[in-house]
Amino acid sequence: MTRVAVFASLALLAAPAVARAEVNPQVAGLQVALRAHGLYLAQIDGIAGPRTARAVHAFQREHGLPIGVADARTRAALGPLGRPLFGSRTIRRGDFGFDVSVLQFLLTRSGVYSGALDGYMGKETSAALQRYQRRMHLTADAIVGPRSEE
Repeated sequence: MTRVAVFASLALLAAPAVARAEVNPQVAGLQVALRAHGLYLAQIDGIAGPRTARAVHAFQREHGLPIGVADARTRAALGPLGRPLFGSRTIRRGDFGFDVSVLQFLLTRSGVYSGALDGYMGKETSAALQRYQRRMHLTADAIVGPRSEE
């Protein structure tokens, strides 16, 4: 199977976020980035609640950004953990970023990963991705590509 299938099957893990609107894997990626800046110390849960909002606003104040949602300017100011968005690049071992944080959160929710949510695609994350790929009857190559990639 192709990397497209891997991305599509991982995207399905986010489907419960539609059914339970309070959980959003993208918010989990944001929480990981805010934790790295020492501003979000709660559980990485993908819930855009008051603690997440306080951390976003504190970060925005510290960086002279408009207070509000975590937009592209806020994510850029977060540095490497603020980008790229999940699905916008192929993720391989050694990569670091927002998208890897989202992947780790999704793998945790699927029950194949119990390591750190740190945005680094290291040995543990790669092994978890391979477990997930095998579970989904996909080629277990520990690579996730964007939807457009074949």
